[in-house]
Formats: sequence, C-alpha cells, structure tokens
Amino acid sequence: MDKLKLVFHSILLVINILSLIILLQVVFQVIPYWECDWPTDKIARVNDMAKDFSITVISSTIFYLLLVVIPEEIKRRQIRKRTQDAIDSLANGMQEIIAYLAYKCSISRKTDDPHYLKIEPAAFGPITDFQKNQQTGFYYSYTQNGKKELTNVSNWDEISYLYSRVCWLKHATLDYLDIPVIVYENPELVLLIRQIRRSSFIWDVEMKHSIPVCTISKMNESIQVFYSLYLSLCKHVKHLQELNVGDEDAAKITPIAVKQ
Repeated sequence: MDKLKLVFHSILLVINILSLIILLQVVFQVIPYWECDWPTDKIARVNDMAKDFSITVISSTIFYLLLVVIPEEIKRRQIRKRTQDAIDSLANGMQEIIAYLAYKCSISRKTDDPHYLKIEPAAFGPITDFQKNQQTGFYYSYTQNGKKELTNVSNWDEISYLYSRVCWLKHATLDYLDIPVIVYENPELVLLIRQIRRSSFIWDVEMKHSIPVCTISKMNESIQVFYSLYLSLCKHVKHLQELNVGDEDAAKITPIAVKQ
C-alpha cells in the first residue's frame, strides 16, 4: 500500500510541476511561449484549456493535502504517541536477548555502542545450540525512571531464560498487533513486528524448551536474522534502555527463582 501511495504522490508531484509551468507561461507570462504556427483562435483555446486544467490540478492537490494527507499524518502521529511505549518495550525486551547472546559469544560491547547496534551478525556464528544444563551466569542492571533496576538470572539454565524472554516477546507483539487503531500505523512497522513474532529464532527456542535433546540446524542463522529484526525495530524506538551487563550490584542480589 505504501508503495502505491508513493507512486501516486510521485505522479501527482510531476503533474503539479507541469501545471505550475503552464500557469507561469500562460497566465503570468514569466516563461516565453513556445513557437507555434497554429491559428490565433486555436492557440487561445488550447491556452484556456491548459490554464483550466492546471488550476484544477493545483486546487485539487491543495484540497487533497488539507482533507486527506495532513489529517492522516496527524492521526498517525497521535497513534504513534499511544503505541510508542509498546514499541520501546519490545525493543528493550529484544535487547535483553541480544545482550545475553553477545555475552555467550564473549562479544565485547563498544563504548560507543551501548545498545548492541554495531555487532557484526557473523559474530553470533559460534552459537549452534543451547543447553538445558548450562547456567547463564548472566546478570545486569538498567536505569528506569531514575531508579536502578537489577536483574540476576545467573542460576537459570539458558534455555529457560531464553524461553521466558521469547514468551514475553510473543505476548508483547500480540498485544501490539491487537491494538484497534493499529490499522492506521506505519504498515512497514506492523509488518516488522509480525516478522519478529514469527521469527525462526523464537521457534528454535520454543522447540529446544519442549525437546531439549533435539538438534536444530542453522540456529546461528536464525539468531542473525533475529538480530537484523532488532536493528530494524530500533529505527522506530525513542527510548532504549542501556543494559549494564555484569553489574556488581546485580551480582550481589538473590537470583530470581527459575521459571520452568
């Protein structure tokens, strides 16, 4: 739909430019007339037709902008205000997964990359499986509303941790897609969130949780796709929390009880 709208607006822009040129030439005589050997009365009729057409096109475009484009943009911005928190929350939830995967691969986060946005996807290549009997050793903190929040899941096995995050992610994406006014949201964003919900990485984690002994081929590729979806979603985010993985204060608190 957006592509059709883009084509339509491009055509409309070209027609309006031509109409403006005609008005500058016929009405305001800013642009010299083209030489023509037609009879004077015929040229006058053609000029009148061109002038009427140009005025109609420009006036119709003005009404289209006032009655359709501007109200639609205002509505879209109002809807974005209502959905922005949900979008930010989705990105932060995905960041917690990416942070663990980076931690598992011993990927050092750069000082100018607090949100894991500059990792080479190939860096996740070493991950070929998740283990039920392997603890995460993972703890972190982040600041929310001026308060430091601590999370310690170091005693969780990695399948349980990832499963808890992808379950939350599926519910969060469904809640977003169920918003009644979502039909007015950016179609590309809606499609992106549907892709996140249906990503093969989520399926892989759910499968490993159900059947820990199963072997899933190309898991590193599904992680790379998941990471690319995270990068795409971050383009729509306004507030992304900075996770401090390995925070000493988080290490000192009692680990969260493992969810099975």
